[in-house]
Amino acid sequence: MAGFFILLSAECTKKKDQQLLKKASSPVKSVSTTAVTLKGSTKLIDRINAITTVVKSKFAGKEDELELITTEDHLIKYIDKCIENNVISIDTETTGLDPFLDNIVGICIYTPELKSAYIPINHISYITEQKCANQLPIDFLHDQFQRLVDANVKTIWFNAPFDIRFLQNKINVRFTPYFDTSVAAMCLNSDEPKGSGTLKALHKKYCWGDRGEALTFGKLFDNLPFNLIPIDVAYLYAASDAIYTYELYEFQAQYLEPTGQYYQSHHMEGVSNVFFNIEMKSMPTFIDMEQIGVEIDYDHAKEIYDRYHELANKMKQNLED
Repeated sequence: MAGFFILLSAECTKKKDQQLLKKASSPVKSVSTTAVTLKGSTKLIDRINAITTVVKSKFAGKEDELELITTEDHLIKYIDKCIENNVISIDTETTGLDPFLDNIVGICIYTPELKSAYIPINHISYITEQKCANQLPIDFLHDQFQRLVDANVKTIWFNAPFDIRFLQNKINVRFTPYFDTSVAAMCLNSDEPKGSGTLKALHKKYCWGDRGEALTFGKLFDNLPFNLIPIDVAYLYAASDAIYTYELYEFQAQYLEPTGQYYQSHHMEGVSNVFFNIEMKSMPTFIDMEQIGVEIDYDHAKEIYDRYHELANKMKQNLED
């Protein structure tokens, strides 16, 4: 029988917090490209040249559908259009999975009638180990993305808490998500095969009719730190994520939004209510819980644990009798 209210011990969580604090207070080390070990080559430059060739071949012909935003005027005009459309999909590329200790490398955005775009922020030259030129400053990014929040523009995400926490911690802008395509996918089909719940896999299945190739980060970059990928290569991969997110949203919205094509014919009122009024409305609270932590009364949790396990055991016994 599955357990109810099983929590990590207080000592366990305290130990993890201490480890995080120690790591956070340690001096920041500069990126050392010579320390990166890659399969098939001992030279980083050889590996990046190989990756560049592969990525450009995989995305051949896509250059006209994607764009880089490296000037302030370009981003201002793009944000203007997002506000006009009242919708934007957002994705981030990061150096890791921890919104406190890792950093944003770039931001991917898309709104209809424009190209899907990539904004490089923290790419580092794999030759000089210095920050690359033509990247927008954090203060300016804060001002422009805050415009979206102030205008209450609908934001579309895949795994919104991850990106929202990174954006909150690194550019000091806090978004409220309108639509999380990852959560929507689970509401619409909770029986997706194992490993097929990623953005690339879901987009391939529902937007491309299971045709084409779901190009994952691991396949293309062999898990090389994304901040070392040259910007003119990185944007081909990264910018696509924003439009993939939006196209997946368009498919899901047909079922979940009240104006959707299949909302009434497929009797989606209940699922839509769960998605919009429970999942999406509670998400900001869950993001806060991840961001600032949660205080747990372990004594009370033990009482609840004992009470419901006793009740479950009685019900199980009654069924067996």
